[in-house]
Amino acid sequence: MANIVVATHGNFAKGILDSLRLICGEQENITYFCAYVDGDMEDGETQISGELMDLLDSFPEDEEVIVLVDLLGGSVCNEFIKLTGRRPFHLIAGLNLGLLMQFVFAPEELTKEMIEDMIDKARASIVYVNQLVDRVDELDSF
Repeated sequence: MANIVVATHGNFAKGILDSLRLICGEQENITYFCAYVDGDMEDGETQISGELMDLLDSFPEDEEVIVLVDLLGGSVCNEFIKLTGRRPFHLIAGLNLGLLMQFVFAPEELTKEMIEDMIDKARASIVYVNQLVDRVDELDSF
């Protein structure tokens, strides 16, 4: 099973893991990282860079690591981008609960194609529900 790191601005990472545990139970292979919880973003990037390196170094070299971050272009994602040459890991931006659940239940070994498929499924799960309701109402009126 791959090691999963959930890293976000503020306490979002802890909160989404609380939701995951409620739905799926305890997950031993997930670590979270909450950046800037003290509100200091100016000096924080230097600080989190070292913390993220230590976090990645805590996993055995031969084990797969999936890093899910909240925001593409955000400082947390950007700090992980700087570390992509340090060791192999998969970096995915745009964290949501559906995507996280897919990684939790993913097979032991992931291919790039499998990861792309999981991302596509997560994108498809983002739906403007009002439109669905309107369509159902239209169909029911016939």
